[in-house]
Amino acid sequence: MENSRTITLVTGAASGLGWELVQRFHARGDGLVLVDMNAELLAEREANLADSERVLVCAGDLTDPAFQDQIVAA
Repeated sequence: MENSRTITLVTGAASGLGWELVQRFHARGDGLVLVDMNAELLAEREANLADSERVLVCAGDLTDPAFQDQIVAA
């Protein structure tokens, strides 16, 4: 039996449409990678999610190549 699990990366995850998408994907059981520049709000959002072991939070700027590498390595 194959173990398939959806991992969804959401940018702008701490607010607005990004946060709405996070809640929907989390409710359907996806693993999540949450990316946002607002580290404080992102940490608050992570605390609001049950099963946070399915959530990886990455605070930073996606235009920074070093940050991009950090996300890929995670």
